[in-house]
Amino acid sequence: DGTKEFLLALKRKRPENISLFFSPVNRGVSWGYNSLLERIPQDQDMVLMNNDISVADPHWICMLRACAYDDKETAMVGAKLVYPAPFGVIQTAGTFIWPALQRVPVSIGMGEPCWSHSECRFVAQTSFPCLFVKGEVIPEFRFDPRFVTPFWEDTDLAMKFTLKMGRKSRHCGKVVAYHYQSASTKQESVRSRATAFLDSNGRRFMQKWGALLTDETCARINQP
Repeated sequence: DGTKEFLLALKRKRPENISLFFSPVNRGVSWGYNSLLERIPQDQDMVLMNNDISVADPHWICMLRACAYDDKETAMVGAKLVYPAPFGVIQTAGTFIWPALQRVPVSIGMGEPCWSHSECRFVAQTSFPCLFVKGEVIPEFRFDPRFVTPFWEDTDLAMKFTLKMGRKSRHCGKVVAYHYQSASTKQESVRSRATAFLDSNGRRFMQKWGALLTDETCARINQP
C-alpha cells in the first residue's frame, strides 16, 4: 500500500529522528507489534499510532500524558477518533462492553459531532490507533500472538489489563485524531478478507474472555 516507500522517504528527510524496522516475513499483526515493543526501553512512555492517523494539535502527546498521569491506576490513554472531512463526526470516544450484545465492545459517541465527548474519563477500552502507554506497563504490554490478523487484538489486550491486572484505560477527548480508516483495504477482495478476520477473531476473543464477562463484571469495567 506504499507504506514502506513512504517511511523510507520520511527517513531520508529526518534521519536523526526516525528508526525503521522491517520484517522480511509477514508473521501477523500481533507479532509485528510485539517485535517492536521488545525494542522499547521498559522505563519509557510510548505512543502507539496507526499509519492512517493525523493529529493537528502540536501538544497532543503532552495532553495524553497529562491525562495518563492524573491517575496512578491508569495504564493507557487514547485520543478521540474522528472521521475526516466531509463527515467530521466521531468514530469512537472509547468503548464499553454491552452484555446485551453478547459482550461485544460498543463505540461511545459514534456519529456524534466531533466537538462532543471532549472530557477525560475512564472507559472499558480506549482507542488503540492513537494511544499513550505508561512506561511502567510496557513489559506487560504484549499482544496475544493467536490474533494473527487484525481486529480484536486491541480489545483482547485491554481486557488483559482490566480483568487480570486491575489497571485502567482512559479516553482523552481533548485530543482529536483524524482516522482515515481502512486506508490499506480499499480493494474489495481485501475488504472481504477483513470481514472474515473480524468474525474469526471475535470468536477467539469470546472463547478467551466470554466466561469472565458476566453482567456484574461488565458493569464494573464500564464504570470504573
